[in-house]
Amino acid sequence: MITEKVDHDKRRLAGLILLAIIPAGLIGFAFNDLIEQRFRSESIVIINLIFWGVVLIVADWVGNQKKVNATEQSKDQNALTSLSWSQALSIGIFQIFSLIPGASRSGVTISAGIFCDLTKQAAARFSFLISIPLILAAGADQIIKIAKHGSATPIPMLTLTIGFVWLAIKLLMKILDSWGLKIFGFYRLILAAILIILLL
Repeated sequence: MITEKVDHDKRRLAGLILLAIIPAGLIGFAFNDLIEQRFRSESIVIINLIFWGVVLIVADWVGNQKKVNATEQSKDQNALTSLSWSQALSIGIFQIFSLIPGASRSGVTISAGIFCDLTKQAAARFSFLISIPLILAAGADQIIKIAKHGSATPIPMLTLTIGFVWLAIKLLMKILDSWGLKIFGFYRLILAAILIILLL
């Protein structure tokens, strides 16, 4: 019975991840070049840095309230067993905004998870899980392009890249546990201010 439940939870989580990556995946595949042409400008990047910086700070505050409530309820709140299909789809729709230059994919999806009533820990875990297929897809795309040109397939380089990404995720989780999202929000605001000064 326990094994069956674990298998069911794994299959359900895989389905949730697939659902969450579909919206941004479809939009990115169909309109990536158009988005790059229309939104690749200094002003758009600065606006996105400021906007999502504020969103991260607000999400951090909301997440702190959920952390207090989660300690009074169940540890299951910090897992992903309580994630619904509608929450996964909402996070996936929010992820579309990360296609615009200046937005952070992880920042967008973690904030979306928190606003969808997940704790910061659960939102971060789900954000990183849905990034894995995207990283693998991007790596596979590069391998195909290089292979078409007759070059050696850079499997070692892809493996190294995935390893670095995994370490970056581990580090980001530690920072999130220690400092929260607000440190990334303030970083974005400071970066936006520097860019404004440089462009004046």
